[in-house]
Amino acid sequence: MAMKKALSKLLAAPSKIAHNLDWRKVSGSILSLNIGRYAIDLALASHPVLDEEVQHLPAINLKMRVEDNHKVLDRSAVQALAKVVQEHNVCGMVVSWPVQKEGWCGAPCGRVLHTLDQITEQSTNIITSNRPVCLWDNEHHEVEEDSWGRNAVYSQTSDKTVHLASEEQYQDHNTVAADVWNDFCRSHWPELYEEDAKDGQASYEAESAMYGKRPPSLVNTAWLDSYENPSAYMTQATL
Repeated sequence: MAMKKALSKLLAAPSKIAHNLDWRKVSGSILSLNIGRYAIDLALASHPVLDEEVQHLPAINLKMRVEDNHKVLDRSAVQALAKVVQEHNVCGMVVSWPVQKEGWCGAPCGRVLHTLDQITEQSTNIITSNRPVCLWDNEHHEVEEDSWGRNAVYSQTSDKTVHLASEEQYQDHNTVAADVWNDFCRSHWPELYEEDAKDGQASYEAESAMYGKRPPSLVNTAWLDSYENPSAYMTQATL
């Protein structure tokens, strides 16, 4: 699941994407992408302080063609994406990073990297230093490495005698682009959600007192620290 050098230089920390939007609060927008098996789901969002609805855009078909015995992304898909970022003044992109539930990077992650590689190879005007891209894990898996750079997830053992990766591990996430943006937004501008969260929590606490449920906590962004270095959450994918 190797990542091309061109793409590695354009991957940014999530905070960089949020910072770009803060600077271009009035005119800029963020494009959220969920790269699936057959299409790229798109959602366009403005700065959360503007309180505008997320705009769902038509999905882009992931049409492939064969070139030199290799499958490459059809140019029509790249052109469609280029048109979107230009028309909507996109200043950053948030791409769903579909880590498996155990923390492994499976086939869906490979598909994401391959698609982004194809985009950067065929166009220099989509993902740029001024319009960077970050990978976003909605499940908030934390990458924990020891002093030698080893990840504990690769030392886990199983008692299973038969393991079917296609059924048990490499599963596609049913995530939509708007969900990716909403989670990203709550994590980077929590102050905008605190009042709503407090009101919601007060209501839920009252309900919990009746049913004995534990009320949820307010927005917690502590887990974000491990995502500020793009290479941290990419280590698993490039092994």
